[in-house]
Amino acid sequence: MNTRRILYETVPVLILCGMVELLAGANLSRMESLLESLPGLLIMVPPMLDLRGDINGAFAARLSSGIHLGVIDFKRRGEIWENLKAVLFLSVVVPTLIALFSYSVCYLLSMHSIALPELLFIAVCTGLVSSAIMSVLSVTITYASVSRGIDPDNVAIPVLATLGDFVVVVLLFVFAMVVA
Repeated sequence: MNTRRILYETVPVLILCGMVELLAGANLSRMESLLESLPGLLIMVPPMLDLRGDINGAFAARLSSGIHLGVIDFKRRGEIWENLKAVLFLSVVVPTLIALFSYSVCYLLSMHSIALPELLFIAVCTGLVSSAIMSVLSVTITYASVSRGIDPDNVAIPVLATLGDFVVVVLLFVFAMVVA
């Protein structure tokens, strides 16, 4: 693959991703009073943002690699379903651990925190709903890239990491409002 093609595929995507990240940051700044009113939630924000990009970035990379190797075909969905099961499993287990970690940090630092069940609710619901949304987007973006002759490695991972940040910020806000 030549450098010109890589730049042609990635530069517009990265510019768009930068703009979406600004929107995610603006939404996060609007959550400031909510984060202050629900101690413990602030500790969860960075790992929850990182989690979605890690899980769905890895999922998109696996899809892309599987397509390049001929292991994954969108007509035979067995391999895709197996990967989706792993994504859903991680989207329950890891947010649970994040909530436990957040609560533990608050406890160890003698900080007031919202109750553990509320932190678990916010983390697991955000993890599951964002996973559902991002999994659909992962398959769609990867398929769209391949069908247009674009290397999904150049497009899918940055787009999914960016959209994942936006989706997680919005969902954290929504589920925190349910608890508040």
